[in-house]
Amino acid sequence: MPACRIIVKTMLGVEAEKEIIKIPLSDSTMSRRIINVSEDIEKQTLVPRTGEAVAPTATDQLLPQLTLSFHHALKNSCVVLTTFPPKDLPGFLSVAPFLKESLDTVPLSDIKIVCCISKNNNIDSIPKDSPCTAVSWYSSDEPKLKNIDSLAANLKRVCIYNDKNYGFYSKNLKTDNMESFIKDLSTMIDDKRIDVLIFDNMYLPYNPYALDYAGYKEPMQTDIYGLFKALQVNKPNTLFGLLIRTSPDPGATRKIRAKGTVGEEIRKWGQPRFITLVVLLYNDPIDRPKKSSVVLPSGFKLVYLQEVIPLFLYPACDLVDCNYDLDKSKMAPQDPADKVEDQIKTITSQVKSSKILMSIRIGVASSKSFDYPLTADTYTTYCSTKASQSRRFCIDNLSNFYKKGKLVSTHNLAGVFIFNYDFDDYKCKCGCGCYAATTAISAGVQGSPEPELTKCKDWTIQFNDRK
Repeated sequence: MPACRIIVKTMLGVEAEKEIIKIPLSDSTMSRRIINVSEDIEKQTLVPRTGEAVAPTATDQLLPQLTLSFHHALKNSCVVLTTFPPKDLPGFLSVAPFLKESLDTVPLSDIKIVCCISKNNNIDSIPKDSPCTAVSWYSSDEPKLKNIDSLAANLKRVCIYNDKNYGFYSKNLKTDNMESFIKDLSTMIDDKRIDVLIFDNMYLPYNPYALDYAGYKEPMQTDIYGLFKALQVNKPNTLFGLLIRTSPDPGATRKIRAKGTVGEEIRKWGQPRFITLVVLLYNDPIDRPKKSSVVLPSGFKLVYLQEVIPLFLYPACDLVDCNYDLDKSKMAPQDPADKVEDQIKTITSQVKSSKILMSIRIGVASSKSFDYPLTADTYTTYCSTKASQSRRFCIDNLSNFYKKGKLVSTHNLAGVFIFNYDFDDYKCKCGCGCYAATTAISAGVQGSPEPELTKCKDWTIQFNDRK
């Protein structure tokens, strides 16, 4: 039976929302119901029960006035009903019968193209002709962001929750603190009108340069399962997801010395959990033959977790650091689309493809990325300050972006997560065109023809590189 979400507020100047209650609805109509209102609405859950409503009298106005706020999560609108507890039933509140529509979780089709905003953003709003169907941000960046309302407008809101680390989850998910944590999340979701909340940092921190392969402790698997299950009960109209790492994942693997072939080692350990198997080769310092080590997966059991997790954010597309001082011929390329497709095939063997939101990075790591989006090195400003060296590079990479976007439609993925949208040369000063990468990616996602490169206004010299 579907349920609607109702928020109880006091009208006496005390704090705002106190409790969230769920009222069972019939598929067609809602019968008149009486809600038992606890005197202490801060601590007790309100439990609905069916009954006949009693008309309020004048003396009822002496009782504390309450407001029921019906929040429509899909349309970000509110229907407010103000009433008084009936005199003959003190502590009760009658609910009008017009609340007929139940709330559903935001459909995945509404977040087909998620555009993530960086903490350095200088965008006042998303263009009306933008292909973005949702706006995303990292919760830790929120104090530095501009008003989310002006950025999101009528788009869906996707928050990447990275305020907590592995230590917090490991300590609190099994204790009474989890109830308080879920309550805090519920308040944040309501305040920010978040449609989709995706959890990050559920792995142990690791140092890939020190070959630290810590992933997470095994009991954490059950705790994460329990958290998502509890969230679905408490916030049934919010979509929750989990960010999983790209492959290979130093934070979710363990190393063993290979004594036989790779296939033999896999059979010994049984069906691997998801993180692609990787073979590492090490040179002995005294010129001995190379020895191989097999990195076996010990990451999330996605087949198990997908029972309670409707969405996985998967950063399938790594980008190599860009050195803008190098000649174009020495610039490191993006991961080719065919390599990304191999990773997509791996994860879809463990999780339903319709639950995968594929992340594609536009910005790349460099010294400039800390300054300002338009001066940062991105693949649409072709990692160079000289267009004459890089136009071919620009064309090649936009084509690659298109092919990656097309993987979403080819493999029936939930959608694409563009990271970061405001690094996509939105002023079209010296790149491949305004929002060039986003345009290429979205065309692939929607199965449209590959867009042509838009000539930049700063390109005043003719080049012979369009072959």
